[in-house]
Amino acid sequence: MYTLLARRDFRTFIAGQTLSTLGDHAVFVALGVWVKELTGSSSAAGLVLLAYTAPLLLLPVGGYLADRFPRRPVLLVTNLSLVLGSLPLLTVDGPSDAWVIHAVAAGYGLASAVTGPALSAVLRELVSGEADFGAAAALSQSVRSAVTLLAPLLGASLLGWAGGRAFTLVNMALLLGAVAAFLLLKGEGAAAPPQAPAPVDVMGGLRHLRASEGIRRLLVALTALTFAVGLLQPMLYTLIEDGLRRDPRFMGVLETVLAVGSLAGSVAGGFLIGRLGPRRMVMTGAALFGAGAGLLLVAELPVVLAGLVITGAAIPAAVIGLATAAQAATPARLMGRMQAVVNLCLTVPQALSLGVGSALVAVLSFRQVTAVMIAGAAVSALLLGRPGVRDAVGRRVPDRRPSTDPMT
Repeated sequence: MYTLLARRDFRTFIAGQTLSTLGDHAVFVALGVWVKELTGSSSAAGLVLLAYTAPLLLLPVGGYLADRFPRRPVLLVTNLSLVLGSLPLLTVDGPSDAWVIHAVAAGYGLASAVTGPALSAVLRELVSGEADFGAAAALSQSVRSAVTLLAPLLGASLLGWAGGRAFTLVNMALLLGAVAAFLLLKGEGAAAPPQAPAPVDVMGGLRHLRASEGIRRLLVALTALTFAVGLLQPMLYTLIEDGLRRDPRFMGVLETVLAVGSLAGSVAGGFLIGRLGPRRMVMTGAALFGAGAGLLLVAELPVVLAGLVITGAAIPAAVIGLATAAQAATPARLMGRMQAVVNLCLTVPQALSLGVGSALVAVLSFRQVTAVMIAGAAVSALLLGRPGVRDAVGRRVPDRRPSTDPMT
């Protein structure tokens, strides 16, 4: 990892990725808060979330664009488009302008469907060696996970402190910083491929993942875990009311604790992936989530806070395992479409489980819903726990001790 950070081109890529992801995800909560302040309507604020997430269904198209065209220009054009697309926010002056915020949020969601696959594809070109790429993918995913978690909190805080126009200007500056970093990027990641990939269908990444037994098993296991994680948010409201006997506003405290755990999981995952390997990394994430959820059954504040730190750390760690394996086992020409399919498979189950969880808490206690979450984590771990299961790149994983190969 330290060898990678000593490379100027890799540091430049990480800087560009960080600024781009920060500018993209800072709007996720901040624009909803802005609409709430303007209109006083929770429904109107909720539409911001819908406007941002709905375009993510086009992730396969974004992955195709990242594979069909030179990747660095795709990142440059996308980030510059966000800068220009943010300009209408500077005109927002009252409740009647809320539609402008909704439209800009949709634009950011559409851009996110492109930048995620393109960033993975650039990284693949930048670090071609398998050993180096395992560490590079882990570090990149760790940084991306940490920024994704912190960006909404920072964006909402800036908007509350300085107002909507100041937030917009700062966010535009972040995106321009990303553009500058991608312009400075040297080496393979900066240059267009000698020949653009042939125009193939947008689901080429799905066919690749289906043909890779190890990656397919990791993806199914993490999808099960992600569905269980989606039940957490609705359950917390009933835990606060029936277990902790607190005001609903206490959710803000619990969300902060979850974010701290997620940040810790992102950082730790970057260091542990080389020792545990993808399969054990995903298993560890599932086990952590189940253990943390088990602590929530106690319904005593110190124990609940400890449980949320553990559950918060679980998902980033598991995602790092899957992302590292999938990226390392995918040829450069399919990297964008592969990453798009992975992102889609993690986004849709969590969105569905939010709806299922909202229905379950109406008929079940928080302990019963938590038991369902623990069962989901157990299923995820069991899917990967059989001895001799092949890893994501086709080798057999030793079962007696962790491997030092970052891809086992």
